[in-house]
Order: sequence, then C-alpha cells, then structure tokens
Amino acid sequence: MVPELTEAEYAALKAAIRESGRILVAVVVTSDGEVIDGKGRLRAAEELGITKYERVVVDGLDAEARQLHRLSLNCVRRQLSGEQKREIVRATLRATPNLSNNFLGEMTGVTDKTVAKVREELEATSEIPTLIEFRGKDGKTRPRYATARTPREQKDAAEALLKLGEKAPSHLMTARDVIRKAKRMAVAAAKEAAQPVSNMPPDALVEIHHCDFRQMPVAPGSARLIFTDPLYHREHLPLYAELAAWAAKVLQRGGLLVTYLGTSYLPEVVNQLGKHLNYVWTCATVFDGQKTTIHDRHIRTGWKPLLVYSNGPYQPVDWTVDVITAIQEKKRHRYQQPELEAEFMIRRFTKEHDLCLDPFMGSATTAAVCKRLNRRCVTTDIDPNVIGEARERVRTTQVGDPLVRPTFSTAPMPMEDDDLEFELATARGLSA
Repeated sequence: MVPELTEAEYAALKAAIRESGRILVAVVVTSDGEVIDGKGRLRAAEELGITKYERVVVDGLDAEARQLHRLSLNCVRRQLSGEQKREIVRATLRATPNLSNNFLGEMTGVTDKTVAKVREELEATSEIPTLIEFRGKDGKTRPRYATARTPREQKDAAEALLKLGEKAPSHLMTARDVIRKAKRMAVAAAKEAAQPVSNMPPDALVEIHHCDFRQMPVAPGSARLIFTDPLYHREHLPLYAELAAWAAKVLQRGGLLVTYLGTSYLPEVVNQLGKHLNYVWTCATVFDGQKTTIHDRHIRTGWKPLLVYSNGPYQPVDWTVDVITAIQEKKRHRYQQPELEAEFMIRRFTKEHDLCLDPFMGSATTAAVCKRLNRRCVTTDIDPNVIGEARERVRTTQVGDPLVRPTFSTAPMPMEDDDLEFELATARGLSA
C-alpha cells in the first residue's frame, strides 16, 4: 500500500544516517522478527556497518493489524503527496472496506471527507461493496511495545512479550522493563503453584469469638496479617501498646499489623506500637467528598491514617500504593469501615489461605472480605450485641462473591448538626 522509497529518497536517507552515525527513528519489528517499519533505514545501516540502533518490538498484532500499523507509521513520518496518500486510501479500502472514514483518515493523514470521496468512487465502480457498518479505532486490538538497542535485547524482549501475552502493558516499555515484568510474573506463578491446595470448606474459613483479643485461640507465629480498627479516644491509647505486644506473639516473622487510628493521637500511637513492632509506612484513606469534624481542633478532615508495622524486618512482597479513596459505610455499625479498604490491604499483604486476624471485629468487615478472598480469619469483639449480626454476615458471604460497593445518591444529603455548625461558623467568619 505504501510506495517504496525512490532512489533519490533512499540516497538522502542513507546520507542522513551516515552524517549522524546512527538511525534517528527506531526500527519497528514484531515479536517474530518481521520488520513493520524501517526497512530502508535498516538497509542503509547495514550498508554503512551500523549494528547498534534502537528497535521497537511490537506484539499482539494479527496480519491485518500489522499492515494497518505499518500504514499509519509511514503516512505520519514520510512526506507523501496528496495523490500518493489518496492512492494509499484506495488500496486500503480495497483490502479492508469496513474501516471507518475517520479511522482511515487518521492513519493516512487525510480528512474523513477525502476518504469518503475515494470510497464513493470505488463503490461507483463496484470495486468495493456499499456498507452501512464500519470498524473504528476502538475496535482494534491494542499492540504491545518494547524498545531494544541490540539483536539480543530484541530477541529477549520479543520472548518476554509473548510470555506476558494479554498481561503486557499497552504503553511503550524498554526491553529491560518488559523482561523484568515477565520474570516477576513467572516468579509469582511459581510461588502460587507451590502453595499447598486447601480443601478447607468455606464455612471453616472464619472463626468469630466473643472475648478479649488477648484470649483469642491463635497459635503463636501463625498469622500473616492483623487488619483492625481499635477505638480512637484518649482513654483507649494504652490498648495500642497491648495490641503491639500481642501482635509480636501471633504474627509470623515479617507479618504485618495494619491498623486504623484517629489523627489526633497519631504521635502517641506511633510511640506505643513501636515498643514491640517495626514501623513500615503510613497509608492514607481519603473520603470521597466527605469530611469529619474534629471539634477540639477546629478541623474538617477528609482522610484517616492507616499505620503499617512489621513483626521483625519488613519483607515486601510486591509494589503497592499508599492512598486509598473510598466512600464511608456506616449502615451496619457506627465504626464500620469500607470493604474497599479491607480488600486493598488483605489482597496485597496476604495470599489465599493465609491467616488474618481482627481483634476489634465490629461489623465483621475484615472477616467478610477474608472469606470472599479465600483467606482464613479469626476475629473477636467484647460487645455481645455485634456477635449475632457478624455471624450472619459471614454466613451469607461466599468465596468469590463480588465485594459490596457503597451506593449513594446524587441528590443533596441532609447535613448533620456538626456540618451545620461548621457552615454557620464559616459564614460568620466570612461576614466578620
């Protein structure tokens, strides 16, 4: 479809490469070695003895998609005349008449009106059928790319892209990055395959107790994660030191404690937990458009900290982020936390069948999410009023169930008393 370089164009291209000493535009090749774009540059480089040049390895294209990709690259880069571009449009429509005018115009660098006119000419001579449905840009398979500078890198990147398959990112990556990603995927698959298969029935995944957390029937060094939400008031601060001491006993070496806390007493809690555990990080859970009033500080806060501590040296498993955005959920319990946040932490810091603990159960969000994700969970609460509802929630939850997402209305919500006080105080301050 694309015209070959004339002798004069090739001579100019070769002279430019000789002068710069390198290929200025990367050669595009498929994972099986087919050159999609840059045959002229490659020929000139070989004649000039240039062996090191940048390559872009592309995977995920069938024969038709390769042809269209080659077309797009050449039409954008080469200085083609208007008639040459119209001839390319004619040839492309003869081969794939169902391409939309906009899509083909974008690829070839002409307007959709030009494509429409060429289409009408071909339809009038019966060279292509008259169609009513067309395939646009969004209907195409997304290619996957990797840059390479040597034949060895090209080979390794191509193999890595093939291994990644649909998991390969659609954005441009270096050969080094795509090879690393393929290795990480292989390591993760090997670890998963090495995990013992559990025949534990779903109802045995979660244990709910009514007792003080220090009396929970948990074997020392057996838990991978403690994900919990203690009370935040000043009188409850000593709990955090006792929680840390207990965590140091029941967590595996490198196991994690992830706990909510109120921002008001952040320094005190950090000090208490640090007596027995190693500080890892502070994550932030951000309320989606919602604010909580801290009256004694005169602050309207839109986030809450989540502290991460390790029992012994921290042993990172994979990369993660430290900000979670969620909508508050309070339907089951006044201190209820969103399932989205529990899922985020449990999924990242545990594997299937790992043991997770929640010593301050409340509405049993941690337990419900653990069961959905096929993790074991032991949880407790000293409040007898929450035990029955928690057991019912877990009983009606099944492994693999979709996580419950909060629903909310776009209509204005009634303001709480403290919201009204805040708005009134702000208005008075502005009018003063």
